[in-house]
Order: sequence, then C-alpha cells, then structure tokens
Amino acid sequence: MAYSLQISFVAVLPFLASCVAVVPITEYMPTTTDGTVHTSNCLGAKSVRYVFDGVPVFVTLDRGRTEPLELQIGLTLAEGQVARVPAPEIRISSLDQSSVEVRSLPDWKRHALRFVKPRNKRLERVVVEIAPAAGPLVGGVVDDGSDVVRLPATKTFSTSIPIRSLAASGYQIALPAIEINGKLNSISPIEYRKQHRVEWMVPANC
Repeated sequence: MAYSLQISFVAVLPFLASCVAVVPITEYMPTTTDGTVHTSNCLGAKSVRYVFDGVPVFVTLDRGRTEPLELQIGLTLAEGQVARVPAPEIRISSLDQSSVEVRSLPDWKRHALRFVKPRNKRLERVVVEIAPAAGPLVGGVVDDGSDVVRLPATKTFSTSIPIRSLAASGYQIALPAIEINGKLNSISPIEYRKQHRVEWMVPANC
C-alpha cells in the first residue's frame, strides 16, 4: 500500500512568516576584459581571476555590507616563482570619472593556521610573513614551525585596501602591473557596478 504525504501551503505559511527573513543585499558586479569572474560558494561573493605565467591572481571587492568597502588582491606562488609590483598604486574612480583617487598598495601578508593552545587544538589564522608592497614575493615552501598546519607547496600572499564611497553607481579600479619572474603583466581596469537584491534567510534557531 502506498502512502503520500501532503502538506498544505496555507498551514505552513505562518511558520514561514515567523522564520524566514528577507535580507537586502548590496553588491558590486565586476566587468573585465582580460580576467574571469568567479562566484564563491560563500555568500556568492564574486572575484576576478587572472593567470600570469602560471601564477593565479585574484581581485575581490566585498559585497558592501560594511563601510568602507575593501578591495582584496591575492596571488599564489609556487617554488621558483617570484612576483614584484614595480609601481604599487591603484587608481579608484567613479564610473563617470567625476571622482578619482590614487591609493598606495599596503604591504603583502601571508597567513597560516597556528595552534593557539596545543592542548585543545584550537587554530587561529595568523600572519607569518610580511613583504613590501613592491615585493619581492618569493614562492615555495617555508618552515613555519611544527605548530602550523601544513598546506600545499605554495605560498599565498594577499593585501587589502579600504575604498571610501565615491559614487552611488559603482567604481572603476585600475590595478598595477604585476611582474612574474621578470615579465611584466598589465591588467585592464575592472568596473564594479552597484546593484541591489534580496536574499531569503532562515535563522539557525528557527
């Protein structure tokens, strides 16, 4: 004998109304001519990715939930790969070019997971290496100590810079050229257009 379970939508409507929250989201959609736009599985954040001589480079502008915005740049270097940024500056402008700002790139940082208290095996993400904004950034394996979780034989450096509000519609960001093993690679400006949408979320305690 077959049984079927039917749930009335009207019956569950009060439950949905009490639990489901509508969250407004402001995000910046990137447009690029020489990179690839990727969508992260974490909250759908979007990044622009490049590959220069085997070195992956990613650029991410956060979704605007905090103020100011933050532009993140990162690259992953294997053994034998060296990166430099000869002119470590970025140019940030409004889409209509009415507002322009030139900012210096901060130092690069490399993070690792380290045990805060070995007994309870609690891990913390800490800075284990700092490199100047202009470089050099040297890839490969570095011994960070026995209390560090081992990662693949590459090193990922990243830097971030806050972006103050310039325009309501979005931004155009011109990134500096990146030198990989002596070869200079230019990057076309990225346009970020502001857009709004909503997400349906169910609280964990619902």
